[in-house]
Amino acid sequence: MKVLFFTNAGSRKKNEDSLLIHDQLHSSISMETFYFIEIHSKTDLIFGIADGIGGRPGGEIASSLSLEIIKKYKHLIFKKEYSQLLEKIFIYFQNYQKKHPELEGMGTTISVLGIQGDYAYIFHIGDTRIYSFNEQNLTLLTRDHTHVQDLVDRGFLKHEDIAQHPMRNYLKSAITTNIDINKLEYHADSFPLNNTNFFLCSDGIWETIPDKKLKQILTKEKSPEKKASKIIKKCMEVNPSDNFSFIMII
Repeated sequence: MKVLFFTNAGSRKKNEDSLLIHDQLHSSISMETFYFIEIHSKTDLIFGIADGIGGRPGGEIASSLSLEIIKKYKHLIFKKEYSQLLEKIFIYFQNYQKKHPELEGMGTTISVLGIQGDYAYIFHIGDTRIYSFNEQNLTLLTRDHTHVQDLVDRGFLKHEDIAQHPMRNYLKSAITTNIDINKLEYHADSFPLNNTNFFLCSDGIWETIPDKKLKQILTKEKSPEKKASKIIKKCMEVNPSDNFSFIMII
């Protein structure tokens, strides 16, 4: 299994995206090129991407802390005990805020992929995304927790038009210090691996690269390195106004 990953601040002063690559956390950094590692086991692997909520204090802290907790309690994902995992994150956020009251209201989206043996597990909140892909198809496995996605579900907007909608970043669900976790909307799933490839990304990727172009890159480019390089190049060409990050698992 080869894992390629990248995170960049774009045109912003700081990067509020964080990445979890199995046992490695990457936060508050801006990479110039992609990195890759090879993993030779399918035992309790965990990958995550979190995007701190802009316009609130401590977005980069919220994204990093959430992945730290998921790394520590990843067994809850494999046991499908998602409510307990949310409670762990929320309590940690609350305790952290007590020591740092200036961070009241900090929050993050999160998309997590777990691999255990021949099964994959997904845990998702917000508008970061997880896709699966092969040589023919690119499939979105998560649903954005946004008001714009509601318009798509109700037939008022096409999915391919989400990235251009002025309200695309209005979140309905995210992990914050002031939420009612009993009412928090999240998505969870599990399914057989079947040699599936995965692509996790923050909204800075899918807002910049149209669905058709992203599909073309991931399905038609032959090598993982070319896929990663082309995605980075496409984002850099438009001088992205948001942080942009991805994890590719092949």
